[in-house]
Amino acid sequence: PRVEYNAIVAAGEIARVRGEHARAAQLKEDALGLVDAAGAPVPCGALLADLAHIQTHAGKLAEAEALSLAAIAAQEQETGPSWTAAHAVLALAQVREYAGRYDEAIELDEPSIAN
Repeated sequence: PRVEYNAIVAAGEIARVRGEHARAAQLKEDALGLVDAAGAPVPCGALLADLAHIQTHAGKLAEAEALSLAAIAAQEQETGPSWTAAHAVLALAQVREYAGRYDEAIELDEPSIAN
């Protein structure tokens, strides 16, 4: 499952950078399904943050915000590199920016800039 998971995540990243948002989201959701099916063999916070970024760029801000909040909650339960927590917060800040809620986006971004 780990090799399949990594391959799907990589394919999702390729689709994302090519601007193929629907395909990228589907692949990331497929990878998340593997995590759920296998009992979370890998941290899923970063994957949820990736999905949030994809949905933000696709204009699905309500879904992106929910995914961002889920990513932040997942990161609080996971151990891993410190950048993964920042990745989740950045996803939420991006949602707020796209929604025109600039003060909230800045408030979320400032601690990352200070560190």
